[in-house]
Amino acid sequence: MSDLSRLRLDQKGAALFRIFYLLSALTSLGAGLALAWHYPLGWQVPSLFVLLWTVLSYRQPAANLWLVPMLLPLIGLYPWTGWLTFEEFDLLVLAVVAGGYARLALEKHSPLPVSRWMQAAVFLMLFSVLVSACRGFSDAGGFVFSWFQGYEGPMNSVRIGKSFLWALALVPILAWLEQRNSAGTARLLALGMAGAGLTAGLVALWERLAYTGLLNFTTDYRTTGPFWEMHVGGAALDGWLMLTFPFVCWAVISAKGGLKKGLALVALAIVGYAALTTFSRGVFLGLLVSAGLLAWLLRHRSGSQLTLPKGAWRASGQILALMLSGGLLVAAFVSGGYRGLLAMFGAVTLALLAPKLSGRFSRSRVFIGLMLGLLAGLGLSALSDFLPKGPYLVYAALWVGAFVCLHPLMAKRFRQRPFTGFVAVVALVVSAANLAGHWAGLVVPPVYTAASLVLLVLFLWGVLSKVPSWPNDIRWQGRLLVQTVALCSVAVVFAGGAYMGERFSTVGKDWQGRLAHWSDSIAILSGSDDLFFGKGLGRYPANYYFADRNGIFPGTFRLEQEGGERMLSLVGASHPMSPGDILRISQRLPRSEQGPFIVDLLVRARTDVSIYAEVCDKHLLYPAACVAGEGAGKAAPGRWQRMSIRLQPALLPESALPPRFRVFSIGIGNQSGRADIDEIGLSSLDGRNLLKNGDFSAETARWFFSSDRDHLPWHAKNLLVNILFDQGMLGVGAFLLLAVLAVWRAGNGCRRNDEWAPFCLAALAGFWVTGIFDSLTDVPRLAFLYYLLLMFTMIHRFVSLDQKSRRTRVRVSS
Repeated sequence: MSDLSRLRLDQKGAALFRIFYLLSALTSLGAGLALAWHYPLGWQVPSLFVLLWTVLSYRQPAANLWLVPMLLPLIGLYPWTGWLTFEEFDLLVLAVVAGGYARLALEKHSPLPVSRWMQAAVFLMLFSVLVSACRGFSDAGGFVFSWFQGYEGPMNSVRIGKSFLWALALVPILAWLEQRNSAGTARLLALGMAGAGLTAGLVALWERLAYTGLLNFTTDYRTTGPFWEMHVGGAALDGWLMLTFPFVCWAVISAKGGLKKGLALVALAIVGYAALTTFSRGVFLGLLVSAGLLAWLLRHRSGSQLTLPKGAWRASGQILALMLSGGLLVAAFVSGGYRGLLAMFGAVTLALLAPKLSGRFSRSRVFIGLMLGLLAGLGLSALSDFLPKGPYLVYAALWVGAFVCLHPLMAKRFRQRPFTGFVAVVALVVSAANLAGHWAGLVVPPVYTAASLVLLVLFLWGVLSKVPSWPNDIRWQGRLLVQTVALCSVAVVFAGGAYMGERFSTVGKDWQGRLAHWSDSIAILSGSDDLFFGKGLGRYPANYYFADRNGIFPGTFRLEQEGGERMLSLVGASHPMSPGDILRISQRLPRSEQGPFIVDLLVRARTDVSIYAEVCDKHLLYPAACVAGEGAGKAAPGRWQRMSIRLQPALLPESALPPRFRVFSIGIGNQSGRADIDEIGLSSLDGRNLLKNGDFSAETARWFFSSDRDHLPWHAKNLLVNILFDQGMLGVGAFLLLAVLAVWRAGNGCRRNDEWAPFCLAALAGFWVTGIFDSLTDVPRLAFLYYLLLMFTMIHRFVSLDQKSRRTRVRVSS
């Protein structure tokens, strides 16, 4: 073939691609506007959002690399909308595709070189997803479109399958950005992943502040954060934190300047706190694997900022220092509570500066300084009893004084007072013990006194040594403090409450339960077709409900229609129930409503039934303040009866800060009870009906359901078991092939000293470890982020840090 013929073919192919991108952009925009038109809370805002985001994606496509991951935790509004199959997440992705593909239609670009193995793996997964979606429709009795369906309907196959398809749809845009600026693309995506972790962590922080208190580790309350998908349990927050945690670490490592470094450390602390308050053993194991792998990969990367000092302070010295500092803080917490812990942490922070004073004073001068410090500390502690908040004010003044005199961040003229700083640190240690005693109501807590003496001895050792006793490097000291805080946080969760200890005490029993559950789940598959292709996407809840488990069924609901009128059909669980076991149908209320509340509804009892109703301050699963009531109905098939339930006690507390959600819920309160309900109304003092769509004329818009305790019917509780059930061996093979190729690509990047490969590998590893204990890919937003990171890992051009430093940096333009 001549060069001219080849050129004409290339031009023809490029023209066809541009037509494809343009048609895809128009289709995506139309689909996004169609979804927005049917949005349960009104079409105006979502339609404007789709249009504006499409324009943004056209003009600034690279901005989506960090904006989309950061927004994903915040755009799941099922508890307000009642939309289960479709979400705000779909509107966002469709707008990104519409704008991005329109840009691709007008830009010249060449296909990204991708190995045949990668093409085969992606095609195999795509084929498996499409086949399993069709099997899911068939298993549900045929495809029936609906804007509102539960997990048992055929639309659940669409809900589960869309995650991979959306991630795949973004690959051309990601590849184009990679071609223009590979390093810039990776940096923006890493920023987005770090922001995604911070966004989820901030919601988790609000949840703990609002419902349990920041430092309450005793209450049986596991954080769910921004993921409504945990309304039936699961590990959406767990998987999200595992995917994003390494990139928050990247933000800390790569931050330049004190302010950026400080903000990155705050973000790391928030994400770490969210991980701890999941009380998930899978998260703990995932963090251990992810952080350990990341540290090992960075440690063996030349030029790494994590290289430890040479000599005695390599691994053994680091571990010893970590054990000493962590032990001091744990002892301070046990004897002095959180205030004592913070006081000891402040003292440790300044005591680490002792190497700056090494060899500067004679022994006699050190002795004089020690005496002056002890006298000052004791004297100020005695005077503090006569001042409002005296112990806190004295401690703060001493800490600031020592910091100004010793810390390298201070201006040079302030650091010419090392002896004053030495005296202030000694007095600070005494003041910390006084503060702990003030909190505990004792003169001096014995354990805290011992910890203070150990810290004082270590500080004096560092000052008296002729050479630095530990590295005189603020970065090393900062890393030690971060590691100490992480270690201490875990210890505080165990020591500060019995709940985590109880969780770990049942590991053996729970593991046996999981094995039995996995075996039961796999046993539902029948025949070679099920084993090879799976039951179908999203078919686990429906099949589990009808599986034979000694006649034990969870509660369920469905929307029925008779004579043009819709009603809600409820069935209670077939086992004895407490209020926590009830399957709830719920609706969010205005926070200002306090009661008293009266529930009015029509009931058609198929059996003797107890209707349970409540209004609670509740985020998703765990109620705080509640008013509740029950109404009894006798079996009367075919006859509707009016029921009125007064909720007791009369009033809920006033809404305070931080704000809580207020939720109305209704369900079957007795074992195996069955009833149809309609025309639900909730009125307060003024007689206004506080509920929307109580007659279900708009199907289940505004309503959502939850199961506070019974979670197994909705989750296979293992990543591979879930894929096997949905997609069969074909899907498992495609999933594992994609994972192996991603590890191979990231591993090559690590060997080539690439900047991003360790973080990608650590994120994927943490996700897979957490997937041992939960399904994960049955959460669309989480599965989308996982597949997006997986695709990026497979198409990113991993190059060494040296190559990147020599490459001319070009801004990611749009």
